[in-house]
Amino acid sequence: MMTIMLFNAITSTGSAEGLAVSSLVVYDIYKTYINPKASGRQILLLSKVVIVLFGGSMGALAVGLNGLGLDLDFVYLLMGILIGSAVIPLWNMLMWPKANATGAVAAAWGGMGLALLTWLAVASARYGELTLKTLGKNEPMLAGNLVAIGSSGLIHFAFSMVWPQNYDFKTMREIELLDGASAVEPAADESEAHLEEAKAWSVRRGFGFAAVWPLLCLVA
Repeated sequence: MMTIMLFNAITSTGSAEGLAVSSLVVYDIYKTYINPKASGRQILLLSKVVIVLFGGSMGALAVGLNGLGLDLDFVYLLMGILIGSAVIPLWNMLMWPKANATGAVAAAWGGMGLALLTWLAVASARYGELTLKTLGKNEPMLAGNLVAIGSSGLIHFAFSMVWPQNYDFKTMREIELLDGASAVEPAADESEAHLEEAKAWSVRRGFGFAAVWPLLCLVA
């Protein structure tokens, strides 16, 4: 049972990562700057290509990291230091009208730089040397992750308060979907009745997976 659950967790996570990267490449780069009139067929084909390339490159990276002796704990904690500084700026850009775009970029890169310096400094000060073993300790990793998240939030807040962008979110309604469809046009499956039906389905299944299934696992 545990093996099946672990397999499902790994494959679902890998699938989500592949889709996320392909969406970024296809929509934010290819369709925005290279081929704005790309058709649905072209988008789908390029998405598949990106997923295959990304999956292969991540497999090669995993083999390389394993060869260096880096385990998953080290990689996961280091990931927070490297990309954790983008969390608060991204949230602000989605939810806060005053959020400054330039400040978000500065906060992400600046927070990562400060996090790396903190990570190295704490490891050196606490253990007297910089090795994979000392860098993987909880204290340096914790300090780096906290600085990544906290400093980026402060940097972006300062930028946005001094130079507020005052975004009205109107352009988000002008985003074009595939084949010329508009984001403001209601989809066929967005009717009130359909949404209520989807909500009921989610509640029923959600209760089963969130409560009943874990209890059955405990009994087993």
